Amino acid sequence: MDGSRWTRWLARLCDREAMRAGVEVDALRSALVAQTLLARQAEEVARRACRERDRYRGEAVALHAELAAARRPVRPPNREHARV
Repeated sequence: MDGSRWTRWLARLCDREAMRAGVEVDALRSALVAQTLLARQAEEVARRACRERDRYRGEAVALHAELAAARRPVRPPNREHARV
């Protein structure tokens, strides 16, 4: 191989490696963007789940209060109050 052939071969090899590296960089960028989007979606799902949990807790507290009120025995009126 003479000098110019060697130089062209080396240049083509460098071009191929640069393109391969460029493709890898693009793939890594795409993966990073996808990961970022998934992380944002996961955060939103977590926030929504917390809101739902808090809402159900509030409903449960209200239902427990209603149940406790319904189970309280009804007292007949006090005799003193009945005479008045």
